[in-house]
Amino acid sequence: MKTLHQVLLATRPKTLLAIVGPLVLSAGLIKFYTGSFYVYLILMALLSATCIQIATNFFNDALDGEQLRDTKDRLGPERFSSTDKKFLKLIKTLAFVFLALAFLFGLILVKKGGLVVLLIGIPALFLAYLYTGTRFSLSTNGIADGFVVFYFGVVPVWTMFYIVTGAMSFYAALIGFQCGLLANTLLVVNNLRDQYEDEKTLKKTLVVRFGRTFALGLLFVCFFTPYFVNIYWLKSEFFRAGLWSFSTLPIAIMLFYLVYTTKPSKIYNVYLGLCSLNLLAFCTLFSLGLISS
Repeated sequence: MKTLHQVLLATRPKTLLAIVGPLVLSAGLIKFYTGSFYVYLILMALLSATCIQIATNFFNDALDGEQLRDTKDRLGPERFSSTDKKFLKLIKTLAFVFLALAFLFGLILVKKGGLVVLLIGIPALFLAYLYTGTRFSLSTNGIADGFVVFYFGVVPVWTMFYIVTGAMSFYAALIGFQCGLLANTLLVVNNLRDQYEDEKTLKKTLVVRFGRTFALGLLFVCFFTPYFVNIYWLKSEFFRAGLWSFSTLPIAIMLFYLVYTTKPSKIYNVYLGLCSLNLLAFCTLFSLGLISS
């Protein structure tokens, strides 16, 4: 039971909401244009994407453990790979298992969407490892933010719309971009929390490279650009979706203020959970606005 609990913690449940949001958006957008939800395809996409995210988190846990990047000063959730080599081996094995599951679920989407979906999906499998693995990893070189915006926003929303309709939609990409920016608030808050530990372990996140002021500016952009884009939707057929999702703006303002005025500490773990909920609330309300239009 202890090991199972440790494995569940290693999935980082708060981060898993980041992949639910774009698929909720996809469902609403597909329903708006086709009149159906295509629940089976959305479910397969959710299972595949969740498996990739869990694999990414497992690799991150195990590889950080191997490189001794987790110190006694760690403020994030407890991790066990750095102190328990058996657990490290287990979690790395499970990472490959979840990648295999992601591939199997993804095959159903490839069968429906064709070569384009395959070309988008295969890199995602490799990036699960490359996020932390090798000296060119995304997480240690300050280039993970673009990956998050792309693969936790633009890719899932645009790809699901393409799979169902066969159409390449600018609207789907723009809505996905909004979602990806909100998803990246989790990464920025995470890196702000871990700034001092990352400096010690030579993990060159954007916060380490350019400092807290720069990171707060990036957080501001990620939090509030989606609401600025909503002004565009207010003048379109997506009026209701843009209006409804605007109601989460006070949450975004509150979260930015809390991070801005609070020094890095374990309270940032609470902020991470709230960022996840804000993302899901925005996506859900936008989707409901589409469905009700």
